[in-house]
Amino acid sequence: MRGTLAAIDKPVNPAGRGSARRTACRSAFGGLVLGVFTLWACQKSAPSGSSAAVGAGGSSAQDEYRRPAVLVAALGLSQGQTVAEVGAGGGYLTLHLARAVGPQGRVVATDVDAGALAALRKRAHELPQVETRLVLPEQSGLEGGRYDLILLAEVAHLVPQPEKYLGALFASLAPHGRVIVSGRLDRRERLAQAATAARLQLVEVHVDLPGQFVTELRPLPGRRE
Repeated sequence: MRGTLAAIDKPVNPAGRGSARRTACRSAFGGLVLGVFTLWACQKSAPSGSSAAVGAGGSSAQDEYRRPAVLVAALGLSQGQTVAEVGAGGGYLTLHLARAVGPQGRVVATDVDAGALAALRKRAHELPQVETRLVLPEQSGLEGGRYDLILLAEVAHLVPQPEKYLGALFASLAPHGRVIVSGRLDRRERLAQAATAARLQLVEVHVDLPGQFVTELRPLPGRRE
């Protein structure tokens, strides 16, 4: 006990105290830098919407804004249907679509980014109804007369020559098939211009997605493929 008290009562060298404090600060700062770098590296390596980003979907903020379950429910899909998801990326919506069409259905997820599709395949490895397809930017890569729904979510503004690209999609639809486009409201005018040039009309899909639009593209009467 006396030895313990003696150790406590022993004066501390001020120089030693400063050195210890500097060492502790350097250690804490190094840990902070390492933590920030690790977070940055994880975010850079995780494709947008991949399971590495946050949980099974995107970030909580992204989910709150885009509301993937609400969007997919509004599409009115049925079990056994065939869907093409153009510009699927890392699969932010793909799993929702796959569950909507069920094991007897099919989701063909296309993208121009092979790395994103590789991440998507990992996420969807337990869903055999999901097929990934690497395509060229100017071509949909979709075969004719097959799809009950072709979905372009947050991607129509990226396609080259959108009036030509969008118009060509209708050849890939099955009878009574639909082309649906969703995106930010500030991108709707550009879509409307492309649709007019392609002799298509926009028919709004009513769904509660603030700051976004969801619309069906339909050919104008007399339009030829």
